[in-house]
Amino acid sequence: MHSDGDFAFEQGYSNTTVDIEIDLAVKTENETLRHQMYYDLQRTFINECPTLMLVQLYGRAWMRSWVRGWYYNPLHLGTPVRDRWKGYAGDLNGDGKVDIFDLVIVAMDFGKTYFPPPYLPGDINLDGTIDIYDLVIVASEFGAGE
Repeated sequence: MHSDGDFAFEQGYSNTTVDIEIDLAVKTENETLRHQMYYDLQRTFINECPTLMLVQLYGRAWMRSWVRGWYYNPLHLGTPVRDRWKGYAGDLNGDGKVDIFDLVIVAMDFGKTYFPPPYLPGDINLDGTIDIYDLVIVASEFGAGE
């Protein structure tokens, strides 16, 4: 229901009172008060009826550590298999294996920072800096692949 939420934004629903109430409910530590705030939000949703409530799938996506490409897509129910591929976090040159050439890519850009994205290929943990942590990730996967 939040104006910046996935579904409300796509449907053009915006209510500043609801936005404030959601922000307060999320931050409220008192369980009884928070419970009441969420009931109030449900009543508002039913009264305003910005959309029809349907089943929302809840599930898990179990994958091996080398599966890449999974992301949350609120407009696609289920798990889109076509967006996944086999890969390793340390495989920066895309040759299917983690080797010395991948370490060289990280080493050449060592110390570089960026903000905002586009991301640098050597920043594996996406913290904005190519540092020792990125080298450790590549080194820990060294030898993985074909």
